[in-house]
Amino acid sequence: MKIAITGSTGLIGRTLSKKLSKNDHEILNITRGDHNKEDVMWDPSNEWIQEGLFEGVDVIINLSGQTIGGRLTNNAKINIYQSRVNLTNLLVKEIIKYPQKPKHLISASAIGYYGNRYNEEIFENSSPGSGFLATLPIEWEKAANAIATHGVKVTNLRTGLIMTNKGGFLTKPIIPGFSLLTLFKLGIAGKLGNGKQWMSWISLTDAVNAIEFIINNEVEGPVNLVSPIPVTNYEFTKTLGKVIRRPTIIPVPGMPLKMIFGEFAKDGLLGGQKAYPKKLIDNGFEFKYSKIKETLDFELFN
Repeated sequence: MKIAITGSTGLIGRTLSKKLSKNDHEILNITRGDHNKEDVMWDPSNEWIQEGLFEGVDVIINLSGQTIGGRLTNNAKINIYQSRVNLTNLLVKEIIKYPQKPKHLISASAIGYYGNRYNEEIFENSSPGSGFLATLPIEWEKAANAIATHGVKVTNLRTGLIMTNKGGFLTKPIIPGFSLLTLFKLGIAGKLGNGKQWMSWISLTDAVNAIEFIINNEVEGPVNLVSPIPVTNYEFTKTLGKVIRRPTIIPVPGMPLKMIFGEFAKDGLLGGQKAYPKKLIDNGFEFKYSKIKETLDFELFN
């Protein structure tokens, strides 16, 4: 199968590309940049895509998008929106041009689709939330779903927090020079706010395996790309501390987080979703790492 991947240099994209290549798929890693200055395959900022790029492609996996983190200023929101929604709109417009279209578009989304739902159990058919962190994936999915009327299967990956030492949630700086994992290793970390907010997460290993499973089984529609066992922030904090053998006795009060990070703290750091991967399980996917401790034991030391 010929599979094209946007965002192939990102956290999931790098690992996924290697895995699919090893399993005898032909992988087209879509290079990105200013096409007026570089030899690239697409240039979303200038709405340009190399002619004929998707000829013979069976599946497109769209993983491009700017990472969310820090204060959500108006400029930050615009940049994030353009990197996700506008980019996906451009991709879909290009696919429509092809007489022989790819049969499947698998496009990134986020578990933030559901908004802050406290203790409510969330499944793929649950209603969407409100606020920027929910509206963004709603619009992102709408952009991808536009290709469905042209006979292309669409899957929206509502991805939770990726657990790995290779990038993402644990290694992204949350204050200049310090990632969450670094703060934990220094013994100066603890629960965020009251620690009761739910964290929907997944190991990098299972995230990549699940995407391959979706390709092989042609799973359509929204998919919660999360572990079947969500944890509270307090449970996560204590488990991570035990795994790396560091104390976690310095909580971070909610008020300073709101003052520093604003909306991102309210709906991101201090909000959460208790989401379950019902569609993956119903289709027969088996998780390799479903519990947070076994996940951290493996993903942090391999």
